[in-house]
Amino acid sequence: MESLGQKYLELKNIKGQYTGGEYNEVVDSESGEKYMVMNELLQELGKAGTSVERLCTLMGPPDTMSPILPGAVDAPTVPLMPGIALPAGAIQTEPAVYMIYSWRGMHDYIWFKLNSDESEVVEGGWKNN
Repeated sequence: MESLGQKYLELKNIKGQYTGGEYNEVVDSESGEKYMVMNELLQELGKAGTSVERLCTLMGPPDTMSPILPGAVDAPTVPLMPGIALPAGAIQTEPAVYMIYSWRGMHDYIWFKLNSDESEVVEGGWKNN
């Protein structure tokens, strides 16, 4: 895992199409190295109980932290009653905090939902537009 984290930190600073540079296969493509490395890190670090300390050691600080997932308004809607619908995920029973690591800017990213004291991961996933 340490070598994957190191590779991610190297790739994180390479500019691509979504971060102010030209298209770069390595960082912009789903078959590119940055996507592959981030996906492997997500598979391991997105498991419930992973410590935030381990996550930050391997991936560095998040690009952002948020109480909602950016772009969630694009999600399917949940009908409340005839004529009224909210985006899925808009209704939360408890406050959430997400650590977000961008892949192609905030266009596509991986997220880690944290527990109430923000010490451990509850779950993780991809947000792809």
